[in-house]
Amino acid sequence: MAAIATLTTYDYQAPSCLLRVTGQLSALSQLTRQPVLRGLRFDLQIGPGENPEAMPDSSPLLTLKGEENQLLELSDRVQNYVQGHLQGQVTALPQGGWITLTRLGLTRHALQINQPRPRVVILSTLQLADLADVLDQMDSQLQVRAEERSPAVRQRPARVRLWIGSVAAVLVAAVLGHQWLLPNPPAVVRSP
Repeated sequence: MAAIATLTTYDYQAPSCLLRVTGQLSALSQLTRQPVLRGLRFDLQIGPGENPEAMPDSSPLLTLKGEENQLLELSDRVQNYVQGHLQGQVTALPQGGWITLTRLGLTRHALQINQPRPRVVILSTLQLADLADVLDQMDSQLQVRAEERSPAVRQRPARVRLWIGSVAAVLVAAVLGHQWLLPNPPAVVRSP
């Protein structure tokens, strides 16, 4: 009698983002220190505030559902965009595919989803940081069976966690840059 495959779910959460990954636990999990999933599906919610799961009265800003290749492409695009943003590169990433990210200023980013119907969602730097954080949590704690990955995703370079502490630095730089660009108030001269 064939064994019935059981689905396993993993949740990754940041203040404004929730990523739920579901898949079949592979037998390779016994040989590695991380769970190995196959047949992966995901559900991503980006909310306007603190906890996307605790939003019964308000709808999330963005809800995405998809399969393994879409999640891996999303993860690659977000991590590459974040690394480029932190290194001060303002050049656009290659367009096309399922998802596109564009910088709109110091604290705003346009996330364009091209399937099933095109739409654009504006994310703050904190929301983008939360999205990068949950994707990084998933990437560091979970493996997807290598033979099921697409060739383009299989060759992705190793990433360095750059978001730790960097969000605060970006916000401080934005505030200081804003203050520097504002004209100085006129000097007050007092005479005796």
